[in-house]
Amino acid sequence: MPQGHAHHGLGTAAAAPAAEAPWTNGEVRKIDTAAGKLTLRHDDMPHLGMMGMTMVFKAADPALLQGLTVGQAVRFKAQREGGQLTLTAIERR
Repeated sequence: MPQGHAHHGLGTAAAAPAAEAPWTNGEVRKIDTAAGKLTLRHDDMPHLGMMGMTMVFKAADPALLQGLTVGQAVRFKAQREGGQLTLTAIERR
């Protein structure tokens, strides 16, 4: 009997809408408003299977980048959209 990919956690549950991403703490390292990207050093992101590191996120809305400064402590939400890590919300801490 074929098992498909259910044993990899890719069964029908993967087709369900994604749960809202949790808040993650981070620090702004670089802001590229022209490209709509933000580099963050962040804590672990278990919902994406990532340990803490520094990486680039595409802003879902360029307005999310307004008012940010390098070195600023933030908390943010990110999720994988179309194979790309996307910043969906951000707050200054």
